[in-house]
Amino acid sequence: MEKLQGKNYCFAKDKLPENAVSKINEEIGIISKQLTQIRNDEFGFLGDTKRYSSLFEFTKIMLTNLIKDAEQRDIDIVYHGENYLKQLDNDRIAFEGISPATLVHWGLWEGNVFIDNGHVSGIIDWERALWGEAFMDDRFRKPPLSNSEQGDGNDCRELCRYISRYSGGYDCGYCRCICKPLITI
Repeated sequence: MEKLQGKNYCFAKDKLPENAVSKINEEIGIISKQLTQIRNDEFGFLGDTKRYSSLFEFTKIMLTNLIKDAEQRDIDIVYHGENYLKQLDNDRIAFEGISPATLVHWGLWEGNVFIDNGHVSGIIDWERALWGEAFMDDRFRKPPLSNSEQGDGNDCRELCRYISRYSGGYDCGYCRCICKPLITI
């Protein structure tokens, strides 16, 4: 293990000018995209030797383990675990065709990024890294939509703009006519 140069971005971000924050965010997006260029034929956690032939199989194992953990710790997960697994099975088609697996940090938020001299100097906390689908990374969990949470019909366009900025391109398949011009870098 080595000590990274720089400061934790999470603590330094508020003291930086807006253009510096924008530049660092762009660098994080570029790094995230570069990670997705590292591929594997199988899915699974980097720190585990077990691999899965499909993203669906890997996701089902993760969900099953989550449900078991919640049951063992008596944590209320709102619905019975079988309901989640049934819904996952119902949505299986969404996982088809996702191959090969790409490297996903799965925790690439500002607290895991170090900066030095206005640039990213390192990324920490790789223990959750996995071979998965590029959009599993936490930067795509809740995009900062410019419209209200209820939406005004532009949410999909904003989501595609956000994803395009941080991934180098995205085609959601639903609003192709609206988003296609936005998806260029």
